[in-house]
Amino acid sequence: MAAGRIASTIGLEPDWIVVALPTALATRVLNPNAPILIVAFLVATAFIRKPEGRYRVQAGPLICLFAACAIVFSRSESHLATTTFVLFGVLAVRLIITVDARRIIASLIDGCGLYLLANVLCEAAGIRPSSEQSGALIESTGFIRTFFPLTQGLNTPSIIAGAYLVASILFVREAGLLRRSLRIACIAAAIVVIVGVGSRTALSVTVVLSFAVVLFSFISRWIAQAATLLAAFSAFVFPSVINAIEFAMKPLASLAPGRENTESDVVSLQGREYIWNGAIKYWNENVHYLPDILLGFGEGGQYKSGASLTYIYVVRGLGPHPERASLHNSFLQQLFDGGVLGWLLLALATYWASVRLSQRRSEWGYWGLSAIFVLTAVLLGSMTEATMAPGVFAESFWLLLVLIGAACQSSRSQSENLRSPPVVSTAGNTSGIQAPDM
Repeated sequence: MAAGRIASTIGLEPDWIVVALPTALATRVLNPNAPILIVAFLVATAFIRKPEGRYRVQAGPLICLFAACAIVFSRSESHLATTTFVLFGVLAVRLIITVDARRIIASLIDGCGLYLLANVLCEAAGIRPSSEQSGALIESTGFIRTFFPLTQGLNTPSIIAGAYLVASILFVREAGLLRRSLRIACIAAAIVVIVGVGSRTALSVTVVLSFAVVLFSFISRWIAQAATLLAAFSAFVFPSVINAIEFAMKPLASLAPGRENTESDVVSLQGREYIWNGAIKYWNENVHYLPDILLGFGEGGQYKSGASLTYIYVVRGLGPHPERASLHNSFLQQLFDGGVLGWLLLALATYWASVRLSQRRSEWGYWGLSAIFVLTAVLLGSMTEATMAPGVFAESFWLLLVLIGAACQSSRSQSENLRSPPVVSTAGNTSGIQAPDM
């Protein structure tokens, strides 16, 4: 019995469909039609191949997320994003019905590593994104921030890099020389990305959560729920919080090498405070029509509503269309895109899923723990970027949808006789890190 409780960290076989998914979706920056073709192929493969099993699904959080997305995409500016989302949603549902959630989580993390490695290799090969904003990349200190090719924004890949580095603390010791070597290569790529981008938020979140995983894993019971509430209200309360904890923020901000860390930059979060205050004031003073309040303005709501004109002076020069610049906060972006109802559904879906993941920590072992901390990293990163908002449909949102889907899986149907993947027992070991390696 003791040997059963102290199980070895034998990794699940990766599901190549999930591994390929982040990089497949990222190809839209190279060709807008590419993700539709690739994801359609992945969907067809998921339906054709023999299922691993048949799992029960408690779909409440996923239904809330899909409803939040439907409000936004019903007024989409492009059929490409809508079609890709529909295919992605169908694939996510198929996966959680037929693939063990622990395998989905492990494969998703491997997929993030592949996405980061692909970015570094493409950058080294001289591939440049068509939307590169060269005027925004050079700091006054002379530090040149890297705009990686397979990403929609300067800071967005650093959120994925931070989440991957936190998860790798739990996964890097898995058995198998080849798999471990690949993960070490992906860890190196994640470090290159997070340092090259120079995002203060991503670096701070990565450092804090890494210490939490190693030293305070018991907070996994509530940390994702707390991060959801903080992220949901961050645009409204975060500027005041920053002013109150400025003494702690400045040392964390200095983690970004080469970045200028003036007091005004730290307190205003590089101008984000002005963006949020302008947008919130615009909402309070100009949005009075009930359908707009409840359902927002659809994809690009900050532009359609006119709110972006209140902060255009902050983002002018950062791209060819500053009037379309996002709100740099995922939940505030969702408020303008999907209204109060869309904002509430997104928050409810995320909180509900975080509760589910917390309840399954013991059953899912370090797979469950990694899902919790990856979700937390994405949520904290969403406070200063809009990439978790459905209307932006970028890296953080892809992770969110798959993690919420995995949280909806309950158990295998009693009629199934297929063998379930091994479970790492965490009895007496809530972190799952100290299990012996084979």
